[in-house]
Amino acid sequence: MWWQSVEVHRESTATQADSYLRNHVLPQLGDRPLVDVRASEIQGWVKDRSAVLAPSTVELVYRHVAAIFASAVDDGLIAMSPC
Repeated sequence: MWWQSVEVHRESTATQADSYLRNHVLPQLGDRPLVDVRASEIQGWVKDRSAVLAPSTVELVYRHVAAIFASAVDDGLIAMSPC
């Protein structure tokens, strides 16, 4: 995935992050253009994930999502992050 080239991770951390994204982010947000994702949707997604993941895991997965949106802002793909 593209994020592996912009973030420095040990192989085990990258594997874990990839799993989190595939299992908890892409099913709900993956088919949406970045520009169409709203802050209220991110809040709803966090609430939904909080029902099935530990709070520390939700925070970790959210950080990955926020990094994706921050990169999109830096690259000029979106004006501001919904995170």
